[in-house]
Amino acid sequence: MAAEKRQFRLDHWIAAILLFGMASIAFINVLSRYLLHFSFAATEEITINMFVWLTVVGTGIAFERGGQLGMVTLYNIFPKRFKKAVIIFGSSMSAALFILVDIFMIQAIYQELTLFEAIS
Repeated sequence: MAAEKRQFRLDHWIAAILLFGMASIAFINVLSRYLLHFSFAATEEITINMFVWLTVVGTGIAFERGGQLGMVTLYNIFPKRFKKAVIIFGSSMSAALFILVDIFMIQAIYQELTLFEAIS
């Protein structure tokens, strides 16, 4: 491991920065609440959004390493000749899930914008 050349991994840096940011924001908010009796308004929303992004990036890292528990368990059940098909099926299902999430998110944004225009 020491002989391996360490390479720059953007996804690892993003995960580390998000985790550090979440911890820093939560810590600063706790300090301000108890010392200044003042709470920053948007810190909870920012922390939740950072947590969602950290989950997405961490899922990508785990998927790349083959470390998702459910996939590994399912993968080990199949005989050797079907394992490639299982990987392709799992990857295509993951891609389909992300496409569906994107479609539903775009629809929700469109409905929100339409509602906002109707109200104002």
